Amino acid sequence: MSFITDFDLMNKLNEMRNACTLKCANEKFKQGEKFRWLDFLFRPSLRFLKAYFLKLGFMDGRRGFIIAATSSFGVAMKYAKLWELELGARTKKK
Repeated sequence: MSFITDFDLMNKLNEMRNACTLKCANEKFKQGEKFRWLDFLFRPSLRFLKAYFLKLGFMDGRRGFIIAATSSFGVAMKYAKLWELELGARTKKK
């Protein structure tokens, strides 16, 4: 019999989020999209507002808040990884 602990679940979810955000960042990088501070600063907040208010996440209480916050964090990670890819490309050119 196998048991999944909360720690195992969190590790698995983090691995999945890292894989997904890296894939999205790689796609944006290959398409030539540049990192912009405005995207990094405002898109996560806009994603939170969209998930929490426009998609009525507030009606789900704490669960809706957690989903909106997690979604927002994923957007921030995606743009941070895009920035890392861009910095890595700059250092390779030098």
